[in-house]
Amino acid sequence: MLINETDINVIDMLNNTNPDAKEELLANRELSKPQNSYGNMDIKRVEQNISTIIALNKKLELSRLPEKKKTMAALILENNLKRNRFVHANYLYNHSEPDGRETVAGEHKRANTALYGEPAADVFWSALGEKLSAIPVHNFSKEDKIMYGELLEMLGPCTK
Repeated sequence: MLINETDINVIDMLNNTNPDAKEELLANRELSKPQNSYGNMDIKRVEQNISTIIALNKKLELSRLPEKKKTMAALILENNLKRNRFVHANYLYNHSEPDGRETVAGEHKRANTALYGEPAADVFWSALGEKLSAIPVHNFSKEDKIMYGELLEMLGPCTK
């Protein structure tokens, strides 16, 4: 069925396929970010899926299907559209020029929120505080302690 063909596995498509990226980043101070690779991402398929879903939604509106089937198909198409748009937004961000990133980042945020929703602020700050308190700062070098302090300053109070 054509609806099922528009379904994608977001995690598989966005999974880094360069297992050495983390080690390369840690070993090379000149790198500002990991050299991740996304060998499972099929952007042409994603773009085709988005077009197909939009066309199927139009056909669905005009169809004479029973209301339950129509509703079920619409829900599946909506979910598939959110997944494909999220992957597409990731692709656009990763391939954008630095001066155009702000616009693309906004599109990414909208796609992320549409797919996964907004986190509850109190849950986020609580989880972040918990993670930060588990970091063994006493084992850090002087330089690492300075960087950790800078991180905490950038975050502000974790009880927002």
